[in-house]
Amino acid sequence: MACVFLSLGSNLGDRAARLREAVQSLARTPHVNIIAVSSVYRSEPVDYVDQPDFLNAVVELETSLSARELLNLAQEIERSSGRKREIRYGPRSLDIDIILYGDEEIKEPDLVIPHPKLRERGFVLKPLLEVAPGLILPDGTSIEEVAKQIEGSSMVELERNVSIYGGIKDERVGFIGTGRVGTAMARALSLRGFEISGLFDMDSQASRRASEITGAPQRGKIEDITSGADIVFITTPDDEIENACRLICRSVKRLSGRKLIHMSGAKGLEPLESAKDFGAQIFAIHPIQTFADVKNAVEKLPGSTFGITCDEALYGWACELVNELGGEPLFIPDEERVLYHIGSVIACNLFIMLEHAALRVFELIGIDEEEALRALMPLVRSTLENIERMGPEQALTGPLSRGDVKTVTSHKFALSSLDRSLSDLYSSVSLWGLEMARARGLDDDKVCELRRILEEP
Repeated sequence: MACVFLSLGSNLGDRAARLREAVQSLARTPHVNIIAVSSVYRSEPVDYVDQPDFLNAVVELETSLSARELLNLAQEIERSSGRKREIRYGPRSLDIDIILYGDEEIKEPDLVIPHPKLRERGFVLKPLLEVAPGLILPDGTSIEEVAKQIEGSSMVELERNVSIYGGIKDERVGFIGTGRVGTAMARALSLRGFEISGLFDMDSQASRRASEITGAPQRGKIEDITSGADIVFITTPDDEIENACRLICRSVKRLSGRKLIHMSGAKGLEPLESAKDFGAQIFAIHPIQTFADVKNAVEKLPGSTFGITCDEALYGWACELVNELGGEPLFIPDEERVLYHIGSVIACNLFIMLEHAALRVFELIGIDEEEALRALMPLVRSTLENIERMGPEQALTGPLSRGDVKTVTSHKFALSSLDRSLSDLYSSVSLWGLEMARARGLDDDKVCELRRILEEP
């Protein structure tokens, strides 16, 4: 089987539909196996410029057809789209060029491989670099080096909302790591019509439980996941993501066309970089949601926001995946991933700790947890509703926002005599919140007096 790259272009009629039909025709052809399809790019015409802009894409495939047979197939697909060869480099309903055919170099009157204009065409190099970033040309130069040489020489822009390769649900999904997050995601995707091709976990009992919940098959080896899936989720603990990725890379020769996704909030793309070197497309997609248990997590995913980090060209695909889950996409730059996660942790985990502190205070006066929760939860719900409706500054109430010095002083005194750690917590959070009170109109004298009280040991 030869590894082949085709360039597709169209600038007449429904250009995206023509590219989509061409990919479908290739996919239906015996002895042709599509490995990857790039995003769609818009480009200005070259050579003959008095014509509409083109939509372009690159297809990577494996085939046992000869280069000559593949050329005949490409020309037949062009003819079926209404292609007429009237003006050299002129408008065309569909153009399919063989860019590379393995490592072969062919020079025939009507077939030259590598394509003679490969090094000049940004509309070929940009999508080619997307699907095969580590590609080495037959002469030993890297596709990355070639693309840099013509960078900025022509207008080639990503068409964000155009997809030409079937639907996302055509892609099989595998999971490595079957804790709460992995199991919940597998179940959620399965309920939405995705084929879950396998689940793997070093703890076989964990993957067995996940299999029972999701209905997906349990696999015994990582290579069973990578060989049977187009999308691989790594849902291990954060510190194990990089090692899992390396194991994936060792299990296969190439990862071209496959998508690797981890779901850590704190980690960026770095743990998956080794897979990118093997041709994989890599993503960090994190649901801003709490996974206390699988059932609750599956129910909560619709409506949740997902923090997405990936290459710009892949963002459209990631948004499509999130949309299938009923979620909202939020792009997070790779370098801001840690701060994004800190914000999420404060909103969820630290909030829970504060509620636990409130229960502890009630416990100190003899009110048990169940009764305290029953008393406090209406207050908690109303507070969250006010934050959503008004924003945190306007939702802030209580002694700090009023500048009630005597009440804050009594709080400090009571907590210091009962539990010093609770007193420190009360003071540190209140000190940070003083700026909110100031923003709400609390005068500077009150702010200074409250700060002095809260900073006292």
